[in-house]
Amino acid sequence: MLHYSRILFLLFFLAVTSCDKVDEPSDNTIIDTAVELAVKNEDGEDILDPSHPDAIDVEALRLFYKVDGEVQEVYDGNLSSPRNISHIEHQNEYRLRISLNYTESEEKPVTYLEWNENDTDTLEAVFRYPKNGVIQEEVWYNGDSIWNDSEVNTEPYLELTR
Repeated sequence: MLHYSRILFLLFFLAVTSCDKVDEPSDNTIIDTAVELAVKNEDGEDILDPSHPDAIDVEALRLFYKVDGEVQEVYDGNLSSPRNISHIEHQNEYRLRISLNYTESEEKPVTYLEWNENDTDTLEAVFRYPKNGVIQEEVWYNGDSIWNDSEVNTEPYLELTR
């Protein structure tokens, strides 16, 4: 009896360990192009919080993509966030979630965030384009690298003081 249990165990072990996992391409689409910004004043107060007396008017913000040398304002009335800027609540703060320009024709696509007619910041990113998607590898804010995909378990995020 002991002999049969050993044979069964051996057969089970061989069956489990001899199976190779086949990495088949996924049919899922992955679009990973967003960066999140928290915005505080000099006192560390969240000025994206709509209840703050000096809150930023998120509706007045504009996003522009540079495509083939031309700067184009972002607006698609069919989207829930037509300007590709979402005002979200994240844990204990408000954030802007910005969908970056991921034009494949550009090595480092440029996105401009216009706070007002006199104040614009620049976001740049490098992406990879697998079969079914777009995945960001590194993000720059006004020329400074703020995130890259080697930072395990992190998200593209920056806290600004304005």
